[in-house]
Amino acid sequence: MTPDDDAPPATHTDDQDGTLHAQGKEDPLANCVTCHGVDLGGDSGPTCYGCHDNEDHTSTRDGVRHLRGDSSSCATCHGPDNSGGLGPACSECHRRRR
Repeated sequence: MTPDDDAPPATHTDDQDGTLHAQGKEDPLANCVTCHGVDLGGDSGPTCYGCHDNEDHTSTRDGVRHLRGDSSSCATCHGPDNSGGLGPACSECHRRRR
């Protein structure tokens, strides 16, 4: 094994705190699963959960941890329109107000 065996692919050029990510990381279910596994738990690439978890969900509402910010920041993990992805659908707890 050479030192380069653990190097990320050349397409990983976006440095995030010393870890290289590929463009498109904002939609990991569309862009990262080929190497990191269908649940991003690892495959030919490492698990994403070594760094990415819900520890940044520091706001608590009704006993459930939430990320601070608007709902658009939730889509990366909770899927398009927050309909479910790596995290549960937000509608499991949040009901649309009419």
